Amino acid sequence: MSQTQRTRTLGAILYERFELLDYYGPLEMFGSIGPELRIATVAEKVGPVASAQGPKTVAEFAFGDCPHLDLILLPGGFGTVEQLGNEALHAFLRDRAQAA
Repeated sequence: MSQTQRTRTLGAILYERFELLDYYGPLEMFGSIGPELRIATVAEKVGPVASAQGPKTVAEFAFGDCPHLDLILLPGGFGTVEQLGNEALHAFLRDRAQAA
């Protein structure tokens, strides 16, 4: 008997000055799971987002067009302090965390 596994989606959240290690360390682990997990990069706007260390990562989805997320990865680091007043990020997380 075979079981059909549904693909789950992990939303990897980006914001200006995110920490590279806090983002890519977990993504390396999650990326090794296989086809059962899809990783979607998400930010307030689609496009490149600069890390605290300088290199940029491209957000595939904006908050407004992001697909359903089963899991959410929110990296930490010093850049989070600047996000304390980011109501768009807070609203997105409040909304999506209920179903993730």
